[in-house]
Amino acid sequence: MNDEELVRAIEAVVLVAVEPVPPGLLAELLEEPAERVEAACEQLAASYRDERRGFVLARVAGGYRFQTHPDLAAYVERFANRALPHRTAQVAMDGSQKLPQRLFGTIADRRRQGAEPLPALLCLAAWMRFVADRRDDSGRPLSVDDPLADDIATRVAGAGTAAGVVDALLGMRAVFDPELADDAVVRDRLVELLHRLRLDGAEATADFVASM
Repeated sequence: MNDEELVRAIEAVVLVAVEPVPPGLLAELLEEPAERVEAACEQLAASYRDERRGFVLARVAGGYRFQTHPDLAAYVERFANRALPHRTAQVAMDGSQKLPQRLFGTIADRRRQGAEPLPALLCLAAWMRFVADRRDDSGRPLSVDDPLADDIATRVAGAGTAAGVVDALLGMRAVFDPELADDAVVRDRLVELLHRLRLDGAEATADFVASM
């Protein structure tokens, strides 16, 4: 069996396997030395990495299996969750109208109790990052579909720092009522969370909030 045939045979077997396939089993099935099979698997895995494929040939529990590239796992999770019919862009649109209805009441109630509702504030900080920076963690541009998009863009233009963005947006009385906008604890937490989102990204910031 030449190298090309060996690689194709490995792909065919691993593709249909439910569990990771040990190199010894591959060698037995393909009637090739285990060392040659393992070397071919490693070369195949490297080629997928170099070609930036959406999947990888991973070494798991002593065997080989195909799995989604870690960078793309979020798309697979969304595909697997059939309860999410909307694209994330649809969820994010009209945030200036949705947030007061769905989030601000919770924040206000918790603040009256003396609490700091970090998960809700993280949602708000994420919206602020979205409308101010208009790009995701990878730098991909995002469009803002919001009836107040022009006003938002004007306010955050040149704001620069997280504090500048938070102050500019909290000043929108069409969105934020004085109880929320004038709360120093809310403002400071939003600045901190927005800074973390920009510096560390969404996943790391969510992990930070979950650990609090």
